Amino acid sequence: AAHRSLDGEPVADLERLGGRLAIDPGRGIDAELELELAAPAGTDLARVVLTLNPGFEIREARLDDREVPFEAHDGLLVVEHPLPAGSRATLALVYGGSPDVRFAYLDQAVGPRDGTAQDQQSRAILGPDDVVFTRRFAALLPGAAWLPQPGPYASGDDPARRPRDPFALDLAVDVPDGFLVAGPGRAREETASGAGRRFRFAPGAPVTAVALVASRYVARTAEIDGVEFTVLVSPGHARGIDRFAPGREAIVEWVAERLGRARDLGLAYPYDGFTIAEVPARLRGYGGGWRMDTVLAQPGLALMRESSLPTAAFDRWLAGSALAELDEAERGRAIRDALLRFFRGDLLGGDVVAAAARNPAWHQVAASGRDGLVLDYLVETLSAEVLIGDPGFFSSHLFDRNLQRRIQQTIVQVVTGGGEVTPAEALASQVLNRPAVWERIGTLSLAEFDPTEDPDTTLAALQLKGRALARTLVLADGEDATGRALGALVAARRGQRFVRDDVSAAAGTLGLDWARPLADWIDGTALPAFVAGTARARRLAASEAGTRPRVQVVVPVRNEGETTGFVVVHVVLTPEEEAGQAGPPGRRNESRRSEPVRIEPGEAREIGLVVRDVPIRVEIEPLLAENRRPFAVRIERPEDDEEPLAAEPFEGSRPSGWAPRDAGLVLDDLDETFEVEEPEETGWLARLRGSGRRLPDSELDRGLPVLGLVDQPSATRWGRIEAPSAWGRWRHTAALAMPADDRTAAVFRGELAESGAYRLEIHLPPIAEMPFPARGDSVRPGRWRLAFVAPEGGPELTFDAGGADSGWHDVGRVRLAAGPVAIRLSSAAAKRALLIADALRLVPAAPEDGSPASDGGAR
Repeated sequence: AAHRSLDGEPVADLERLGGRLAIDPGRGIDAELELELAAPAGTDLARVVLTLNPGFEIREARLDDREVPFEAHDGLLVVEHPLPAGSRATLALVYGGSPDVRFAYLDQAVGPRDGTAQDQQSRAILGPDDVVFTRRFAALLPGAAWLPQPGPYASGDDPARRPRDPFALDLAVDVPDGFLVAGPGRAREETASGAGRRFRFAPGAPVTAVALVASRYVARTAEIDGVEFTVLVSPGHARGIDRFAPGREAIVEWVAERLGRARDLGLAYPYDGFTIAEVPARLRGYGGGWRMDTVLAQPGLALMRESSLPTAAFDRWLAGSALAELDEAERGRAIRDALLRFFRGDLLGGDVVAAAARNPAWHQVAASGRDGLVLDYLVETLSAEVLIGDPGFFSSHLFDRNLQRRIQQTIVQVVTGGGEVTPAEALASQVLNRPAVWERIGTLSLAEFDPTEDPDTTLAALQLKGRALARTLVLADGEDATGRALGALVAARRGQRFVRDDVSAAAGTLGLDWARPLADWIDGTALPAFVAGTARARRLAASEAGTRPRVQVVVPVRNEGETTGFVVVHVVLTPEEEAGQAGPPGRRNESRRSEPVRIEPGEAREIGLVVRDVPIRVEIEPLLAENRRPFAVRIERPEDDEEPLAAEPFEGSRPSGWAPRDAGLVLDDLDETFEVEEPEETGWLARLRGSGRRLPDSELDRGLPVLGLVDQPSATRWGRIEAPSAWGRWRHTAALAMPADDRTAAVFRGELAESGAYRLEIHLPPIAEMPFPARGDSVRPGRWRLAFVAPEGGPELTFDAGGADSGWHDVGRVRLAAGPVAIRLSSAAAKRALLIADALRLVPAAPEDGSPASDGGAR
């Protein structure tokens, strides 16, 4: 409360922090520090307010070498001395004591003990202790305010309230004999003034925070391109690091390549060292504020849990025959790649590669103002995109009562993804593609986000759209140009704050126009929306005698949205040895992706790929669009006796005049008029039987609970899935239930323009796209009833879905009058069976025409 009461008070800018610390782990800390402070331009400070952990006693405070009165209470240090606008002063502080472990992360959106017992148990996985300060180990993280911080307590993750504050650092740290210290950059050992050891941290570039860890470590070091890289682990875990020694040369080569590329882009690694230090598993790995971001990624320092690499189960693989059969260079690269996969797959905030990528830009500059939230995230994400190719994923908000379900869904998605989906990608997809997240970005611009309002959804929306914005800039201008623009921003504003105009100006120095895309993405809510026609597959004539003919695949894609977008065409093939079969168990289908293709609003383009065989599946993957997820398109396959095309192969994209044809009156499960009927249940047994495996707090998608990959469809309640092959204008979804009678039903409604004879058709997505519990032989679609309830007294038809393939199916001919039409879909089976409400359509029927109509391509 004391800190919140001062929220609106102007805050001094910290420009430099220097001095000496004496750390005696488990006993206390003595500090003699100097803080160079500056009052904001145009704002007088009546006093200087700082935050300092209340476990310390202030012994002396001097401002510009003069003693000044001060007051210390509740973790606030108030120096009663004015600081005129734009002026600077040096505050010298002498204090000592032990950090109060209860004083940390005061502004956290969710605390370790908030929520249900399941919430607390899941959150404890990330570590329960805010501070570790014992005789054997000291972990001093910024969230505990063990160093003075300007202003009342704030995590700095809301630039509108308090931007981050880059500052210069020169700090000497004394520790007992036998201890090593890790902090920002290289720990340079100096001669201690007394007993013990002294290390100096002067990293040579601004930092946004200071974290120190100290213990009786053993060190493994390598100097690469002038930067000292150090791994610190406890003596008992040294073998856990040394076992990877055969990969050292390959690791050094990989790091050197990344350092060189970063330097070429103007994003040189800014510090004199980078340390990976082991920390106890009980140390809390997430911070405060609304974002509760990882605290394992600090300036010049990455913290590695003892339960991570030092004790990971690599021994069997390292001693295995597959590795032994490789030559020395190949073995080194295999070990390096395994380590990269291990760290990049860390879902607990311990991705040391992503931690390193924050240093060249994100720790050098800080966004401020109305756009600060998204600009800070953009700089962080762009840096990762151009330096390591992928920003990774972490959200402490997902560690709640639903964690086990998310893990189950992640495993299923990875296993069924044919090796194309990593655990991090699968988990990110679950968290970011929730309906509430899409609704947030569809109704509020990024500039309008209030991070204190539902922080979980706000973070997911920021990650979803912020990643897409970063990727769009990279795709539009290329990785090199984008990286150089980011480097220009850092060069112009290093150690300072920046606003949107600074980003546009930095890009402008390279001839790039970022003002428009930044305005579109930050200030607007419009998204592209893609539809696609049939993918045509044609065999090409062999280029040389005796060579196997190739297959040309061409698919038209149109952007019906209001803003520019990018798509990728994904073609799936059977393994070459098994061509013509749909990928037997244990074998992965092969895939090929096009380059990202830019499509303007109202534009259509044909996208071509040349592959070795006729594909078994073609999907359109939008970058960020109203479609939300990839969707499948119909494939027009060549006839067996069809002559190969004598044409030049077409790879890339070209303009097209394609537009979707009128498919009649299509009724979809996402229509505003779509309704479901659910019987009332009474008694605990009925509720249990009807609940299936759906969670009581499932998110809703257009009024229906979202069914995940591991969720059992209910007997009496409808749920909604997203399925690539379901019908949809932009989004491809279907409603599911598993009723035992016809009381559970779905009603499709529409308006017929003309009276006449119509064919009623129904669309089925493939069973393989249903939730996992609905794919077995015991759970199959049965016979369905389609009754026309409007006009009143309309016909009733049945459809045997059990033996039907995916796609459109002719149900029967009906004669209808113009006006409202409503069709009730229910089960006509004698036992519980799967009921899928995807889409219906009414197509004008020609006399004696009983054949199904062409769909003119998937949408």
